[in-house]
Amino acid sequence: MSKSPTESSKAKATAKETPSKRTTRAKPKLRKINSKPAAGENTDRKKSICKAAQPRRPMGGLQRLARRLPLRSLAILGAVTATISAGHWLWRSNHVEAAKIVIVEEVYAATADAGFAVARIRVTGHEVIEEEAVYAALETERGDPMLRFDPGEARARVEALPWIEQAIIQRRLPDQILVKVEERCPMALWQSQGTWQVIDRNGTVIKDADVRLFRNLPKLVGEGAEAHVAEFLSLTEKQPKLAQYVYAAIRVGKRRWNLRLHSGIDVRLPENDPISAWERLARIEAVADLLSRNVKVIDLRRPDRLLLRLAPDAEILRPVPSQET
Repeated sequence: MSKSPTESSKAKATAKETPSKRTTRAKPKLRKINSKPAAGENTDRKKSICKAAQPRRPMGGLQRLARRLPLRSLAILGAVTATISAGHWLWRSNHVEAAKIVIVEEVYAATADAGFAVARIRVTGHEVIEEEAVYAALETERGDPMLRFDPGEARARVEALPWIEQAIIQRRLPDQILVKVEERCPMALWQSQGTWQVIDRNGTVIKDADVRLFRNLPKLVGEGAEAHVAEFLSLTEKQPKLAQYVYAAIRVGKRRWNLRLHSGIDVRLPENDPISAWERLARIEAVADLLSRNVKVIDLRRPDRLLLRLAPDAEILRPVPSQET
């Protein structure tokens, strides 16, 4: 018998509802990436994983600089940046001088607050001059900004002190200033306008030097004598034994020397090559013992002869008479 259409459709529906004999594993459901998290799921861990998986954005120059700089430098950088901003505003407002003052002073103050302030000043090389005089010439004190201190200007002030010939000044960050001085060495006494003064090898007058403490130094007299003190010292150093007889050196006509010995003898040296004439006198003295005689003047200005002037009371050596006379 043929089934009616109604019965055949019922049979098919029954067949769909009847379970199959073959068992199949249920496929897991795939969750969409943008689906909402289930209840109770740990969202913090998921967010950290996602954040780590994202590519890092490259840091800018200021960010890299901020990571490398220490905290003190960051404070300075921030203060300088704020100061420049204020100075730029003043500049735009036509307050040029005020902008300069604000920028400079605020930067110095910021660096001092960050640790770049004077904490120690060390002076070496001095024997005569007092440290307080050097400190005063530096014109800085403990606590002042290190960056405000100018070693070049301080060196000029220190070398202007009477006893200082040369100075080396170093600024060692963050907080030290080192000063090394070289003092002038008294080499002679120079008489100018009736007053004795102490001078060094360069002829520079040491104003604070007490003449009474250096009375045994060689004495120079005459206008322009101090400018040729090195020449005189070279002359005496060539013959130190002969130099012991010298009491003073007199500059004649700004061109040559007359040497006054302790015995009162005047030795006249030539304008050209006085050292050779002085050495010639040393050779004569070694043979003839000339300086112990009653001589008033020894003239060495002519290279081919020696001229002597006897003292007024000098005993004249006469020939011994023979028996035939």
